Amino acid sequence: MGHVIIATWTAREGEADYIRSILEKMTPGNRAEEKTVHFQAQVSNDDPNTFVVYEHYTDATGYEEHRASEPFQTLVLGEVIPRLQSRSVTTFTTVGDEA
Repeated sequence: MGHVIIATWTAREGEADYIRSILEKMTPGNRAEEKTVHFQAQVSNDDPNTFVVYEHYTDATGYEEHRASEPFQTLVLGEVIPRLQSRSVTTFTTVGDEA
């Protein structure tokens, strides 16, 4: 079964450009992770402070491994999270992928 994470981040005022730069920096590496099916970050057309990050892994261990990675620890936890006004993370299991 696929494991999907949808995170919504709202940047603190003045931090959106920095957060966008971190997402641009991280995207190629995230996409190259062995258990990543798809990774895409979006910025709202209506509110440039709002980002949605869509992550699809082969299974839950893919997400756990991603969270344990040095880039996640350094860039997301160390750089992005302190610059957010709010953050929500929702986990999904894909439908129709049962083995």
